[in-house]
Amino acid sequence: MNKMPGPFLWLLFVLGTPLQGRAAGSVHWDAKTPPLEFAAQELEDALEEVGREDIQVALIVKPDDSSPEAFQIRSLGPAEIEIVGSDATGAMYGGLEVADLIRLGLPVEKQQRTPFVKKRGIKFNNPWDARTPSYDDTGDAAQKNIDTIWDFEFWQAYLDDLARYRYNVLSLWSTHPYPSIIQLEEYPEVALDDVYRVADDIVQPHYKNRLQDVDLDKPGTLQRVKKISIEEKINHWQRVFQYAEDRGIEIYLFHWNVMTFGATGIHSVEEWGKAIVTGQPLKGITPLQVADRLDEHAAPALDALPALRAEMGGNVELQETLNDIEGMAHLKDAVDESKAYAAIASSQYKTQLMARTHFMDWNRILAEVEKEVATVQREGDFPEVRFANLKEGAHLRPKPSFGCSWMQPTAMFRSTAR
Repeated sequence: MNKMPGPFLWLLFVLGTPLQGRAAGSVHWDAKTPPLEFAAQELEDALEEVGREDIQVALIVKPDDSSPEAFQIRSLGPAEIEIVGSDATGAMYGGLEVADLIRLGLPVEKQQRTPFVKKRGIKFNNPWDARTPSYDDTGDAAQKNIDTIWDFEFWQAYLDDLARYRYNVLSLWSTHPYPSIIQLEEYPEVALDDVYRVADDIVQPHYKNRLQDVDLDKPGTLQRVKKISIEEKINHWQRVFQYAEDRGIEIYLFHWNVMTFGATGIHSVEEWGKAIVTGQPLKGITPLQVADRLDEHAAPALDALPALRAEMGGNVELQETLNDIEGMAHLKDAVDESKAYAAIASSQYKTQLMARTHFMDWNRILAEVEKEVATVQREGDFPEVRFANLKEGAHLRPKPSFGCSWMQPTAMFRSTAR
């Protein structure tokens, strides 16, 4: 296939007049290939709308690994169209292209197209549950839509639209989704049945999904919006991921903090910090080890920063990204400073300071650490959230805080590896 620059590489040749008429046409495709089935349905709907019984459309895949998602539209006669894709997704895009032209009453033109932008994606803050919140639930919209993301019909319509607009990536952002979507035999307490949101009378437009901002001991802080087992949850997301694949869409999960709902205090979940303080051996990986690895991987990026900064111009987002990279390159120094701060705090607080799980913007982190140490020395430690016994309704009880307020609710890395 010849390639030309542009959002999609294409060559156009006019076939003739716009498709118009009365009766529905005919579409042929491999019924075992879901992307083709979707495109065929779009084509059949379009042909029915304009009423063309004489139009014949064929969807074909001729594999070509060198040009993923590419397609050609060919004329085999006055009323015959052949759409050839380099893969199933390419053939689907070709079918959607023809369907769009038919609906708009435009001429179907011979063309050859290859994506110029390889990954075309959406960032989606996914509010799985009040107990596993999204990346940013500012306001009340996320809480009001928690039950929506557990509705398979919502994902069908949404993923269909993403495919129609030629998106091939969906990224789901949250703090830590896994208690809501996986089940581990070794750690059954972590899996969360049912779906909860913060009660209507608590959520306000300025709400930031920080549960320490509400009365945690008040009955009814959380309300159940869906009764569903963890097995049913897993099945739901398997269907969503498969449906996305059938539309040529890859799903990526982005997450930050590690949360240990139901497992805190057992399986040695809280023991690694104490082990470090007392010099005892431990299993698994700790945030300090993560910091060491990030130091190692960030070093090459640090060398490239001067050249990258010279080319970034006024791009604010790129500047923030480069600042993050530079911050990661000094994690060891930051961890050492955290230990120094911990040395003047109570023995209980020493382990808490080492439990940080987010290694960005260390100047801000260290400033908050210093402030919190002063607070602890002045007022003593303060509680944070722990959820328990939610199958029969909401019940909250305090647990020791593990860090800054912006890490709500957070916990240590699991120290036990099986």
